[in-house]
Amino acid sequence: MERLAKLAKRHGCDEFVTTAKDEVKLDASLRPQLNAVAPLRIAALTLEIENQSEAVSQLVSLLRV
Repeated sequence: MERLAKLAKRHGCDEFVTTAKDEVKLDASLRPQLNAVAPLRIAALTLEIENQSEAVSQLVSLLRV
């Protein structure tokens, strides 16, 4: 994290972005290191399946290997 913070300072980082899944891996001592350089933002990722029945059919066919 220290290396990341140094690189961010050198390159003028505006913010850090991570997923909620990876955000839980940051312990309390790491957050201040990042926030001293730039704010930490959590990306909200969503998935929308357009054709759900086709997707399920493809998954089922792959599971029957």
